[in-house]
Amino acid sequence: MKCHFCSGEMKKGNTTYTVNRSGYHLLIDDFPAWICLQCKEVYFEESAVDNIQLLIKSLDNQVNSVREAALECRSLSGKGVKQQVISMIETLPEAITLDDIMAELYFMKQVDVGLKELDDGKGLPHEEIEKRIARKCKGYGNN
Repeated sequence: MKCHFCSGEMKKGNTTYTVNRSGYHLLIDDFPAWICLQCKEVYFEESAVDNIQLLIKSLDNQVNSVREAALECRSLSGKGVKQQVISMIETLPEAITLDDIMAELYFMKQVDVGLKELDDGKGLPHEEIEKRIARKCKGYGNN
């Protein structure tokens, strides 16, 4: 197989696959690919891209669900705690365990804390978060 850019030799290997979306960033290490030995251009096989697209669609749905939950929590913030908990429980499916309810309560609390921090101006810009993650990953030998 030859590279479409430089006609260099392609070799099967692994690379990092990165997706930047509104709401999340996906980074997959050791993703199978064809890599040009000359210009380092990367090509992915169609089946691998199809699988990634399915994963991204699933993640988009999950991110949207989290956003909706955060908006719901924010809309409940004007109510008393008891009413917030009752409203949250009413949205849950019938077949739910006490552990699931506790996890939802914890999530609701953490969203509330995060939203309050943002309201108080304690949030961090996206670029700062990326820098911190990069430094953290570097500390683990990933970069």
